[in-house]
Amino acid sequence: MSENTEFDLGSLTWVKIEIDQALARARQSLDSYAEKNAVGELKFCQTHLHQALGAIEMVGLNGAARLAEEMEVCVVALAKGGIANSRAMVTAIHESDQRLRQFLEALINGAPNIPLKLYPVYKQLRSLRGEKQISAADLFFPVLSVPLPPTLAPLPLDDATRAKALKASRNRFEGGLLKWMKNAKQEGSQWMMRAMINMARIHNAALQRGFWWAAAACCEGLADNSAKLDLPPQQILTRLNTQLKRVAEGHHQIGERLFRDVLYVVALLNSKSAHCVGVKKAFDLNALMIKAGDADDAKIIADKQLARELKEIINQTKDHWSRFCAGSSERFSDFSTQIGHLAKRGKALGLSGYEQLIAAIQQTAKPLANKPNEALALEIATALLLIENAILVFPEKSADFPKQASTMINRLKSGGGAADKTMLLDEVSRRAQERLLFAQVSQELQSNLRQIEQLLDNYFRDPSTKAELAQLDAPLRQIQGALSILGEQQTSTLVKASQQLIAKCRSGTPTTQEQELLAEILSSLGFYVDALQRDDVFRESIIAPILKKITGKGALPLKDTTVPDASLAKERKAPKVSKPAAPRAPPSSANDSVVDTELLEIYLEEASEVLDNINSHLHLLRKQPSDREALIVVRRSFHTLKGSGRMVGLNQLGEVAWAIEQVMNKWMQDEKNATPELLKLVELAQNKFGVWIKALKAHGKTAVEASDIFSLAGRLKQ
Repeated sequence: MSENTEFDLGSLTWVKIEIDQALARARQSLDSYAEKNAVGELKFCQTHLHQALGAIEMVGLNGAARLAEEMEVCVVALAKGGIANSRAMVTAIHESDQRLRQFLEALINGAPNIPLKLYPVYKQLRSLRGEKQISAADLFFPVLSVPLPPTLAPLPLDDATRAKALKASRNRFEGGLLKWMKNAKQEGSQWMMRAMINMARIHNAALQRGFWWAAAACCEGLADNSAKLDLPPQQILTRLNTQLKRVAEGHHQIGERLFRDVLYVVALLNSKSAHCVGVKKAFDLNALMIKAGDADDAKIIADKQLARELKEIINQTKDHWSRFCAGSSERFSDFSTQIGHLAKRGKALGLSGYEQLIAAIQQTAKPLANKPNEALALEIATALLLIENAILVFPEKSADFPKQASTMINRLKSGGGAADKTMLLDEVSRRAQERLLFAQVSQELQSNLRQIEQLLDNYFRDPSTKAELAQLDAPLRQIQGALSILGEQQTSTLVKASQQLIAKCRSGTPTTQEQELLAEILSSLGFYVDALQRDDVFRESIIAPILKKITGKGALPLKDTTVPDASLAKERKAPKVSKPAAPRAPPSSANDSVVDTELLEIYLEEASEVLDNINSHLHLLRKQPSDREALIVVRRSFHTLKGSGRMVGLNQLGEVAWAIEQVMNKWMQDEKNATPELLKLVELAQNKFGVWIKALKAHGKTAVEASDIFSLAGRLKQ
């Protein structure tokens, strides 16, 4: 007898695409059959359904697998001509397919695994197939092995005594069954219940004792049950009697289906039986039942989609407001647009006070476009964080939100001076103040870093400009001081290391490795400041690799130097991407001759993924040029192409990517939206990289002609 276990959500996430594809192919074949009466298509439909069934079974979703299995059986019946109403069956299979896909999607989005939700379509399939006795028990899969109460501890019996006890229990049960059938249900139930309890204590195996305890609860609960059962009680009692007979003959193994059916009946029983209450709790049966007020799977999916959409909108809204408060006045228009989206889409949240709070934010913010007010700016930032908190817990609804929203609205209307006697918003307000401070300081840090990178770039291209490096002392001190004030002490090592390396550049000729290390440190600091501005709690992972390199044995990087690729830093890890060597003047046409063949295959695979990433975010920028997050991703993508290309030895490709990255850096510094010219540059570079990558895959080398890219990039940098 197998033990049911909880399904593996992680595995479901992995195989969901395979399941969706198999079901999609099954639908196509079924449609072909329906449109052309092509019976041969049903064989393909069956094959695809069987593939989906195997994947569902693999992750332990027994109830969903049972529906998929029934769909397959119905398709076979259609193919054999055994369905009276084939059109109705095709419709029913389509409905079952849709319901199954919704069920799986809802599971991934956090819904509980309650297969009984699938029963309406399952019942319809079996009815059309001609089945008369149909029960939701087919979809009921509780865990069968659970801790048992001490009162069910096995009795220390020898074989002879155990045999006598088995016989006595069977006789008692049959006597109780006879009384029950003669309408002496109360007395009969008690006799059968005591017989089942004795059976539980006779056995040593926990699984068998659990079964007989569940049987005792079933027998006792039937006496005063007021619930409707879709399994006939007499049928269950007869099956229990048959099981007793098998045990008396020496066959102690319990059928899994009988165990599940007994637990299903217990789950349905509306009884005051103490054993029923105990079994329901021990086997957690209520968690498998559909309860009044439960959201259906379609609503769960819609709610999760709404939450994801609103999280993206609120993040952009907060970012635009922070940057507006930091001095980027052009961001007010973007903020107004996003707060409008929040007002429109947020209505579906159904939160009391939400719409009024959004309206208060809009009314308060409008006059600040031309006349900033620090106190009101902080209040609006606080209100945005309050809304974010509500979105983060959705579809659950915070009981405190209506009162917090009312307090926030009063503060906004009073011009930021109203005292919060309830102290409801103290923590939210403190976080808002921190965020505004981070935004202002981060903008200054980014400006200083870009100044440092530009002077170093000039120096690496023309060492005669060494004297200009003296200008870097002030911005480095400012960076060190600002990060220290913000409590970002872990960056101190990086700033000090960059100061030492720049000092070496001023006093002598640094090695290539030292130049690479300096570039890597500054790049890591740049990505760290980006994460700081987003209030990314995982930002330390971005600088962890370079910190380890600096503080470990040997101050200089080895051949396989790495830097965190910030396009993946969002996924809470710092992947390996090489930093480039010192920049060289851009070539007009070249063919990289020294390529590390061992790393080329890795580079080609990574480059293809990066180009796909650029393409998807380029599409986003065409639709919404103000999408700063998309601009950041594009910049990081070209940074990755630059670093990994130089690591492999494709230095010319690295130079092209570096040219685009410099343009993107300027765009970010100037807080500009994507323009047609910028999008043209990105698309041009993406297309040419695609050609070069294709040539490298085919021939192991490529000619790089990028004069048009360098020309356009040069114009955009001016």
